[in-house]
Amino acid sequence: MIRLRALRSAGTQARRGGRRFSRIVAGSTVALGLLVLAGWSLHGPLRSGLAPAQPPMVALTAIGILLLGLALWLGLPGMARPRASRSFAALAGMVGLGGLLEGVLPSPWRLDALAQDLLFGPLPPDAGMAGATAAGILAIALGLLLQNARRPWLCHASRLAALAGLLIALVGLLGYAYHLTAVRQDGPFSRMALSTALALAALALGTLLSRPWQFGALAVAGGGGAVLRRLLPVVLLAPAGLGWLQLRAVQAGWLAPEMATAALVAILSLSLAALTLRSAQVVGGRSRAQRRMNALLEQRVAARGAELAQVQEALVQAQKMEAVGQLTAGLAHDFNNLLTGIIGGLELLRGRMAQGRTDGLERYLGTAEEAARRAAVLTHRLLAFSRRQALDPRPTDANRLVQGMVELIARTSGPGIALETALAAGLRPALCDPHLLENAILNLCINARDAMPSGGRLTIGTANQEIDAREARTWSLPPGDYVLVWVADTGTGMAPDVATRAFDPFFTTKPAGEGTGLGLSMIYGFARQSGGQARIQSRPGEGTRVSLCLPSYHGQAEGEAPRPERGAMPRAPGGETVLVVDDEAAVRMVVAEVLQDLGYVALEAADAEAGLEVLRAGARVDLLVTDIGLPGGLDGRQLAAAARRLRPALRVLFITGYAETAVGEDGRPQPELNVLAKPFTMTALAARIQGLAAAA
Repeated sequence: MIRLRALRSAGTQARRGGRRFSRIVAGSTVALGLLVLAGWSLHGPLRSGLAPAQPPMVALTAIGILLLGLALWLGLPGMARPRASRSFAALAGMVGLGGLLEGVLPSPWRLDALAQDLLFGPLPPDAGMAGATAAGILAIALGLLLQNARRPWLCHASRLAALAGLLIALVGLLGYAYHLTAVRQDGPFSRMALSTALALAALALGTLLSRPWQFGALAVAGGGGAVLRRLLPVVLLAPAGLGWLQLRAVQAGWLAPEMATAALVAILSLSLAALTLRSAQVVGGRSRAQRRMNALLEQRVAARGAELAQVQEALVQAQKMEAVGQLTAGLAHDFNNLLTGIIGGLELLRGRMAQGRTDGLERYLGTAEEAARRAAVLTHRLLAFSRRQALDPRPTDANRLVQGMVELIARTSGPGIALETALAAGLRPALCDPHLLENAILNLCINARDAMPSGGRLTIGTANQEIDAREARTWSLPPGDYVLVWVADTGTGMAPDVATRAFDPFFTTKPAGEGTGLGLSMIYGFARQSGGQARIQSRPGEGTRVSLCLPSYHGQAEGEAPRPERGAMPRAPGGETVLVVDDEAAVRMVVAEVLQDLGYVALEAADAEAGLEVLRAGARVDLLVTDIGLPGGLDGRQLAAAARRLRPALRVLFITGYAETAVGEDGRPQPELNVLAKPFTMTALAARIQGLAAAA
């Protein structure tokens, strides 16, 4: 980081130095032009060159240099006079163009003589604007005119024009430095004053450095810019200095011309080799520094990533605790209400029985039973949300299931809601628990009804859904064939923030006491545990559509299983014996009493060891009914395995209140287990036992 700041600082200093140099050049050339014009006006010594043997700077050249200096000054960043700068540059370009036209127009027509005669009198003999001077003024004027162009190629043309002006000025300066008579006595440079060559060289450099970011790598903040800024002055000045020394040595007779040329070539070769080596060393050093800096940055990024991971973990933990708090509060509220109904109904029943009164007993029993049933529904919803309820997946015809529910949904929805179905032809069977799918559809329809208080249209639809690799990311499901069951309404809809939280447990927009907030979370848990997904599409004022995407079954759907009538509990086929193993004495007592009333012989055991002792004793046992979660060394599944080693034909029915023990690691039920989830009705228990007896 320190190295980066140093490099940026070097680039910034280079840009500032370039602008400072340009400002000094602009001021100096403006002053030079004014001094030359003042000298011609006063017939003072400034009308000549810097030495008597040199040609003087004529008035037209001084005007051109004055205009270029003003254009450069007003065009510097921060001056905010771009129009004035372009105007002065255009005037200077006209001066240079006029000087060049002298070689094309008839000889009597000379712009420099006309300007000199108009301002200060006749032009001295052998004086005038050199062709090279005119070309240099025109090139620098074009560079100033185009330096702020928006198109990149015009900016490139600006730099090339300024470089051309610099080249012209350097040739004139070398002619003076090396006393090249071929340059000074004939040709386009013959009348160029030394002051003119210096002024044009300074103006060309000032034009280039006024926008250093447009001139290669001079203002680059990295190592390349630093190397260029260090070596460029040496590369430009060393050959000129060495050439001057060579000429002086030859003229003084110290060296023969051939020897001087050989020495110059050798010195230049060694100098270039030394510069190349130095450049390689600088670049190599900066590369090592860059690698060290990259390693340091990687370490800091890794440390920062670890800090962010800790912060994220803490945030996730806080969110979990918040969810647990909401869950606990909701459970406490709902179960307290339900337990109040159960306890109150039982206390009233006990009081009436103590008084010998029988009136109202049925009502009190009904109140307690209804509260207990609602508590069972609540626990099933919680297990569905956590994807730990015991499922009974079967190939299910969703179309037939929906058609069987239409009358019930129509009565539930009321006359103000038009019920429609959009059932797909050729629908594949869905592999899911049909009773839970029916419950999910009913819950969705009730939610849709509540979202349409003024009436509307409720639509239940089905479709075959093929999910490819691209859609799999959207649904968060593996590619394959699925069945889509959806419920849509034309109700109030949901805001985006509400739709994103709709599947959260205990989240509800209904008033207090009118909803638990578990309906949609239960539906979501059922879909995910079934190997599918649930999605919500909703907009305020445009209604809501909830889609269940369930895995399809390639085969025929099963027919609807008959449901046992309430109270019609089947009797024992012929004195069969059932061993009931459960650590809860109340559960053992109730199950045993019901079995005995149905004609079964009921044996009880409090844990797995006691149950195995009964089996080892040789008593007749036709069916083992055991809880999965048992205290001690063996659980219900281990008990069943040990019992089948003793009696291979023994039938087993598992009863459990914590359904996680009845499902696999992927959250799906284990098909080899016959499981009855607590709480259950005695009718359901009797029907399951009779089914196992018939299967035997």
